[in-house]
Parts: sequence; structure tokens; C-alpha cells
Amino acid sequence: MLKFNKHLAKVHAYLCADGYVIKSDKVGRKYYYIGFRNYKNTLLTDFDNHFEAYFDIKPRRMSDGRSVVQNKEIILKLIENDSYYSLDWKIPKLTKRLSTYWLQAYFDCEAWVLIQEAQSRLIGVDSINKSGLLSIQTHLKKLGINSKVQLGRSNIPNRNDIYRLFIYGKENLKKFQRKINFFHTIKKLKLQRAIESYVDRNWKISPSECGNQEKAVREMLSMKNGFKKRGTYSICSMKRYNLVHLKKFLQKELKIDSRISPLRTNPAGSKFYEFTINNKDHVKKLKNFIYPQ
Repeated sequence: MLKFNKHLAKVHAYLCADGYVIKSDKVGRKYYYIGFRNYKNTLLTDFDNHFEAYFDIKPRRMSDGRSVVQNKEIILKLIENDSYYSLDWKIPKLTKRLSTYWLQAYFDCEAWVLIQEAQSRLIGVDSINKSGLLSIQTHLKKLGINSKVQLGRSNIPNRNDIYRLFIYGKENLKKFQRKINFFHTIKKLKLQRAIESYVDRNWKISPSECGNQEKAVREMLSMKNGFKKRGTYSICSMKRYNLVHLKKFLQKELKIDSRISPLRTNPAGSKFYEFTINNKDHVKKLKNFIYPQ
């Protein structure tokens, strides 16, 4: 039985994603092939290097962009306990450290990074192999990375249903970057862009976060459209501490009374707190503060 280290972990994942391990024992048609195909030369080279480091054999690079090896002994060892077919592969039993090498190689081949600012940012993987994706989800969870697996529909006629694994949310993307990341340069850059695209929802109006709290509060409120036709003032935040700092400042410095609602949920499912001022004289005082004459 082969003993996993970082080299075999990456080779195994590359073969599950974009490779094959096949053999035929038929008389007159015997063959033993290991192949890895990818359009990205850096991934082909990475496969070659890790394969050679583990098996002491350097794969041959073919003119069609494949790296191949013909070796019966290695193939029999590789297929002894594992399958590399699209429908049957799964992550082997690995330590947390070794699983990061396997996951990086697999995501380098199969994942895509979506960036839609203020809408969604995620890492996604499509596969017809539901159990394989669930095994990935299990290993991600051990690394503290939450993900979701759901059924999708293939756009190709007569094609099996596909399953999709998603990693989303700033903290999960940051953990993926810190613990796994991409070796694929374009995907690596897109992940960084996705993380950087998140809006900082901390208003930075607490005394410890700004040199001039009055100026910071005025500038922040001037960007909000909180004055309502009925003579009240209302703004919302996903972070309750933003509103707590605002409430304390207005009460202390301007003697303006306000209230903060319990946690609410809008029709889209987003959670928020609402900050309101109902006293018309206090609303007028706030308007004079934000827009001084």
C-alpha cells in the first residue's frame, strides 16, 4: 500500500480531477497508462515534479498537452485502494496537513472563483460525483472552512445531473486562502480580489477608532439617507455596535434620543438592526448637525 506524503497527495488529487489511471490485461492489447491533462502549463509541471519526487520517474510531456507515465507496477499500486473515475473518486484518509495539498491540487484543476461585488463571491466546484464532493466538504470542515453541496442541472443534453460545492462568506474565503490557497496563478489572484471586494461594515466612529469623533460621525451620516418624509430618521446596519456607538455619541454630545431595534430579517434573508429617531425636534437637531449652516 502506498504511504501518503505531500507529493502523493497532490498527484492523487490531480489524477482525480483531470487525470486517468487505466489498464488492460487483454491478450494482444495490454497497456498501463497514467495521464494528466490540463491547459495550464504550471499545473502540468507541478504534477510532473510531485510525481517524480514520489515515484522517482519523470512523466513524459506529450504534444497534446498531457503528462503520461507507462508503468505497470505504479499503476497497480495506485488502483489498489482508489478509483480515479469521475463518478467514483474520493478524498483518501489524510491528516489535516496532507489534506491541504490534496485540496489545493483538486481546486486548482476544478474550481472557479466568482466575484460579483455587493452580491456574491464564492469558490465553486461542479462534479457528477456527489460522494466525492461530500468527502471534500468533510475535510474542509476539519480545517474550519464551511461549504455547501447542492444539486445542479447540466446544460448538456443527456448528461447526468451535476452537484456543486460552494465556499462563500468572507471568513471562509480567508480561511481557504490561508490554509489551502491556489497554486493556479489566475485563480489565486481572483480569490484575493474577491476577499478585497468585501465592504468594511465597521463605521469606525468609536472614540478608539477615530481621532475626531464628531467629524467621523458627521461624515458617516452625510453618506446615509436616513431622513424620512414623516419627520423621523432611520438607518440600518448589520453590525449592532455601529449603532451603539452612534447612539452614545448623539446622546452625550447632542442630547438626541434614539432607539435600536432587535435583530430583524428582510425578505431576502439578510439580518440587520434599525436605528431610529422619532422626536421631530431631535431629528431637526440631527439635520443641523450633519448639514451645518
